[in-house]
Amino acid sequence: MSEFDDGGGWEADDWGDDPDDHAEELQCPNCGASVYEETQQCPHCGDWITPHAAAARTPMWVRVVSVVVIFSFLYFAIAGIVHSFW
Repeated sequence: MSEFDDGGGWEADDWGDDPDDHAEELQCPNCGASVYEETQQCPHCGDWITPHAAAARTPMWVRVVSVVVIFSFLYFAIAGIVHSFW
C-alpha cells in the first residue's frame, strides 16, 4: 500500500472517465469550424455564437434578392410616375 492509497478503491483508470466531462462540439455558423458547445465567440473567425444570433442571421442570397426586388420596384414605380407626366 502506497502513502496515497487510503484503501478507498481508487484506481488510475477511474480518473477522467466521467461521460459528463466531454463537451459537445458544434460548427460555427459563420466559418464552419468546430467549436465547443459552450463557446460564445468563434476562436477562428471571431463571430459571436449565440442561439439568438444564429436564428436572426439570414443567408446572403436572401439579402441580395431582397435588395434587387426593392430596387426593381422603386425603378418601375419612379419610371411609371415620370412616364405619366410626359
